[in-house]
Amino acid sequence: MHNDIMAVGSKDRPHMLATGRYALWSARNHKRVKDYAYHKEKMMLCKHEEKCVPLSIDKGDWLDETDEEPDEQQLEAHYMYMAKNQEFLTAESRPTFDVDSNVIPNSSYMCDNKGKDDQNAEEYEDEHVVLANLITNLKLDIDENKNIQKQLKKANASLTHELNECKYAREESNDIRHRCISALHDQEIELEKYKKYKIVKLKNKR
Repeated sequence: MHNDIMAVGSKDRPHMLATGRYALWSARNHKRVKDYAYHKEKMMLCKHEEKCVPLSIDKGDWLDETDEEPDEQQLEAHYMYMAKNQEFLTAESRPTFDVDSNVIPNSSYMCDNKGKDDQNAEEYEDEHVVLANLITNLKLDIDENKNIQKQLKKANASLTHELNECKYAREESNDIRHRCISALHDQEIELEKYKKYKIVKLKNKR
């Protein structure tokens, strides 16, 4: 009873507060290479989680923390990697037969091998399903990211066009302002000349 309560409490407790778990996982996760073993382990944990198989706190934390959205380049790289793995698993799952007329088969040995082959075939089939789902999700994410990139590019082009129009209107406004100031200055000069002419003319009349 006590162990069950503690287990439930540990699930409700945030990952950051799990005693010593987060620091150990963080150090391990940043150093780990996302190779075939990495994806296979994550795939198997996802399969266990779907079948409601209890996971350890370390595995549960690791699975939660690695469940994130990669960028477009990572998605494409993962898609290519998963496709290659699926081809490899398909080739590995095909049965091979060695024909030798001089060999007498052992029925018990064949039964054991048949059981192992059936188990391996089932595991490979599960892996194929998981990989196919991952590839489908990755393709959808890539297509969505490409659509977002197109929309952003279109919006950027529209904003650039509007900015250029604003710059042109500002330059035209400044040009008109300079011409008005120049014309006003010329009028002031002409007015001063006219005033001086009037003053000289009045003096001559006297």
